[in-house]
Amino acid sequence: MVIALNAMAQDPYIPPARLLAENGKEYDFFLDYFQTTGIVNDDGEGFNLAEGSSYTLIDFGFNGRYGFASNFEGLIGARGRMIDATQTLEIDSVEDDYAFSRSGLESALVGFKYGFDENDGMRYALEGWYRYILHSNSEYKGGEPKEISLGDDTREIAIGLNFYNRTRSNNYLSGRVLYRTPGQTLSSEIFSQFEFAFVWSYVSFVLGVENVYSLETDTYSDDIENKPNVYTGPSERFNSFNRSWTAPYAQMGIALGDKWRVEGRYSQITTGQSTDLGPMISFHLVRREEKSREFARQDSQFKQYSIEGTVSKITGTRSACIIDRGLNVGLKAGMEVDFYYFDYLDGNELIAKGVVVKVGASKSLVKIKRRFSKRRVDVGTTARAGKITL
Repeated sequence: MVIALNAMAQDPYIPPARLLAENGKEYDFFLDYFQTTGIVNDDGEGFNLAEGSSYTLIDFGFNGRYGFASNFEGLIGARGRMIDATQTLEIDSVEDDYAFSRSGLESALVGFKYGFDENDGMRYALEGWYRYILHSNSEYKGGEPKEISLGDDTREIAIGLNFYNRTRSNNYLSGRVLYRTPGQTLSSEIFSQFEFAFVWSYVSFVLGVENVYSLETDTYSDDIENKPNVYTGPSERFNSFNRSWTAPYAQMGIALGDKWRVEGRYSQITTGQSTDLGPMISFHLVRREEKSREFARQDSQFKQYSIEGTVSKITGTRSACIIDRGLNVGLKAGMEVDFYYFDYLDGNELIAKGVVVKVGASKSLVKIKRRFSKRRVDVGTTARAGKITL
């Protein structure tokens, strides 16, 4: 008889198509800092900010996710915003410098994600959200502006597909493509994001790129002169016209214990149309409770196993393996198998679960159904079956 106690660690990287386990929760606190260094107008012509002009945007907020089922999770969130800007304006033939500052609750968000089963390291998920705007802007008709725009003041809707492909070395190629309507009068667009993540036990490093491609359906495409104007300072970020941009980025994630992780990202909008150019720095502090309470309770207990063996062979896709136990010790098709990483310092760590699909006299084929750790099931990994939870 074998007794085991395992510990779990937080993942330093979560690909977009990975969902929470049933009853799992995630709390994401974020901060984004953007500094405009230049603008690109409606015709695609780029300019540096004029002398004496500046524009800074800070977003902050919270997103919460809940796993209603193993393949479906819900999303709620809220976002606040602070904007500081300076600009030289000529009003009534008098040129003067003006400074503007505005802050407040910008929007609230509800969304969902539906995932399909992973197959040979590949997984897809549908994602969608609705963003409700919590502020309004006054129309600007010239003269001294009363206020600066806090953002586009109509709802945003998005829906699309996420995916990831997990490599044999447990790194990830991930991406998502979304159809998005950023406002009722703004052009619909295709938002895409692709990244490659290098993942270790407690650290991840990601290289990626975001892109927005305009479908050029702005309500005022044929009547741009009558498009309502709002004061946005020296920025082209809001009240745009068929906007588009490309922004490469680099990101690092660090796991902090078994529930927390921190992520930092640096991105740079390098090209586009009707947009600002410049760097963005983002920070996320995330608490993820991946397992249901019942699973967590059972997983933290001592467990007895009547059968113990080792992995003797692993398939090329790492979706199945051969263990060196079979009918001779009472193993049967359909029995669950727990895979453990073991060392004398950290003890036992449950890294995966599987099910016996074929049994021989002294060896069996096990299909790996679920993974709980970045550690891989490999030749020599401990396999245990016939579990009795105390």
